[in-house]
This record gives sequence, C-alpha cells and structure tokens, in this order.
Amino acid sequence: IKQNAELYLVNSDPFLESGHSWPSHVIPVGGAHIDFPKPLFYPWNTSISSAPAGLIIVQLGANVDGSAMPPALVKAFVGALSKLTKFRIYWRIGTNLSLKGVDLENMPSHINVTTFIPQNDLLAHRRCKLLVTNGGSSSILEALTYGVPILGVPLYGVNYKNLWNVEQRGAGLMLNKDKLDEKTLLGAMKKLLDTPIYKKKAENFAKELKSRPGSAFERVLNAIELVARHGSASLIRPSKRPQGLLLFLEVSHLDFFLIVVTGLFFAIFISYIILRTFLRTMCWRKKVEKKEKQKKH
Repeated sequence: IKQNAELYLVNSDPFLESGHSWPSHVIPVGGAHIDFPKPLFYPWNTSISSAPAGLIIVQLGANVDGSAMPPALVKAFVGALSKLTKFRIYWRIGTNLSLKGVDLENMPSHINVTTFIPQNDLLAHRRCKLLVTNGGSSSILEALTYGVPILGVPLYGVNYKNLWNVEQRGAGLMLNKDKLDEKTLLGAMKKLLDTPIYKKKAENFAKELKSRPGSAFERVLNAIELVARHGSASLIRPSKRPQGLLLFLEVSHLDFFLIVVTGLFFAIFISYIILRTFLRTMCWRKKVEKKEKQKKH
C-alpha cells in the first residue's frame, strides 16, 4: 500500500522542518486540525479573567498519563507552578487525574489540574502567555499560530527536533527532562514570561503562518481533489518513486540522518586506520633504533 500510494499527507510544516526537501507527492499539512477559536465559557473565561498576569497552559501530550510520570518530574512541575501565583495555570495530566505523591485536592488555587482543556481556544485567548509542551507538532503549530511562546520538555526523539527548531528561531526554550528540577523549570518559565523578545518572535511566526497563501486544510483539499480529477497524482508525483526501504526513509525524514551516521562511521574508520598506521610506524622505528644501539655496543 505504501509503495503504491499516490499522495502522502504528513502532519508537519516547513517551519518545523528546517532545510528539509519534500518530494513533490508528499504534502505537509501540519496545522490542518486548527479550527477557528471558539468563545470560552464558564469556568474557563471567569478563571482566566481573575488571574492578574494571564494564562499558562501545561500540556505534555495527549497520550501522557500523569500517574505514570516520574516522581522527580512531578515534584519539579508542582514546585515551579506553585510559585507562579499571579497566573491561572491549566495543567492537563490525563484521564486518570492523578499525580504520584500529590494530593490534588490541596493544590494551590491558581492551578487547575484537569483531564481536558480546549487547547486551541485557550491559546487563542489574548491573555495566554505561555505553553509548556512535550513538543508535539500539533501543539507547537497551534501555539505559533497564535503567537504564544513555548517551553518544551521533549519526551520523544521527534519532539526534540521540533523544539530545537523552535528554540533556534527564538520562539521558545527547551529543557532536558532527565535534568529537570524545580529551579531550572521555574527559571526557564520566568525567562520566557519576562523577556519580550520571545513573545515578539512567536508573534512573527504567527504573522508568517497566516500570511502564506492557502491554509493547511486547503492544501489537503487541493491534493485530494487533484487525485479525484485525474485518478492519480501523476502530475505532481516523481517519475521514479522510491520503493521499500528508500520510501520509508524518505517519508520518515531518516534519509538525512542515515547519511550523517554513515559519514561519521567512515570518518571514525579512517581516523582509526591513520592512527593504527602511525602507531605501527612509531613502534617499527623504535625497534630499528634499539637494534642499531645494540650493534654499536
């Protein structure tokens, strides 16, 4: 099925794929899920308006279960968020609604721990100041669409790449989950909240995303309609499509990493050969010098 597919619709965006060249039949449609923001009703609207400094969203992934989070990570988040008392904080922790070692009934009143948040609508709110995320493409694109700075704690490999691109472009920061503590987390959040340049960069992202011709949803429709009209995507598909493993590597963006790893392997191998040759030459010279000294004596 993969080899004969006419089109590939991938949940990504050129803004998140710095320097990546897409094949003509691979259509990036990241952000197609973003809907027009809807008005916030009770209790969302009243709780946000009561916060002096605005709103912070903590969303570490739709599939992340708060009850399975490492205790050290839970402690860092609870400690840091508890100190941001001027903000309304919505923290989605999964359907189990539990955190190891934490009594949710005694959480500070400015922190709302929940199983669901209308994330798109909250990010679109004018008082939303920060998104803390694990780095999923959907969450990042939503935040950038509305000009909200991002603090990333990558839990998976692809998330690291997404957040690295965001950090390099000045719209957020990224932290290592294995080295995360309360002080580090709180410091990063305060830096993003108190430094205007991060907000400015995020707003620049929003302007560029919105100024592009056609939305992601329109790109999906155009691609599907093209196949429907012609019975195939032959007008945009490469004449020679990659097959099997090559196709998988291309669509998964692993082709570039494979080239890099192969290059590193050869560099290490050549360095090893040169070093071994050098050491053998030195040993041979020492043996020759030793024999010459023995002959003189």
